[in-house]
Amino acid sequence: MKSQFLKISFLLISTILVSTQLNAQEKPFRIGVKTGFPNVVTGNIEFVTPLVDQRLAFMIDYSKFSFNDQDVSLKYSYFEAGINYYLKREGHGPYVAISYTNMNVDLTYENVESDENSGEFGSATAGIGMNTLNIKLGAKWGGLIYFRPEIGYSFTPLPNTIDIEVNFNNSPSETHVEEVPSIISGGLIFNIGFGFSF
Repeated sequence: MKSQFLKISFLLISTILVSTQLNAQEKPFRIGVKTGFPNVVTGNIEFVTPLVDQRLAFMIDYSKFSFNDQDVSLKYSYFEAGINYYLKREGHGPYVAISYTNMNVDLTYENVESDENSGEFGSATAGIGMNTLNIKLGAKWGGLIYFRPEIGYSFTPLPNTIDIEVNFNNSPSETHVEEVPSIISGGLIFNIGFGFSF
């Protein structure tokens, strides 16, 4: 589903680019980086269309990485696509955004003690998947080099608890329940970004 959504987004943006190239804003393309929650670190692309007096923009954020250490293995992917509507000026200043997000986290870590057999340790796995609609407030400041803060709310927040499966060599597997900090599970979105316009 994500690959189909990417293809449709790419086709839509390409069509708009071709059909409105002569009427677009002077620097309608933005490419940059965002960091925050839940996106961690993502690449960001935005295109300001000539629609609605050049105040409507399409955006895509994407990130995928993995981390492996002796005791911890992490796989993370994040995809977000949506529209930004600039409130005062064409492609600059404050804006409201609505977007769709798909996020997946797979975590494996070692040396987790059994709840039933003291002194026995196993390997734990946990996974989080999220598809959600978001609404955000943000602002873009600058020209060629820009700065962009955002804050918002996810309508499908992360759960308050996560079930973790722990596997042992000599005992049956166990399910441990871990609490998620409320600041993370409450649906809050926040990030800051910077990049270049061209």
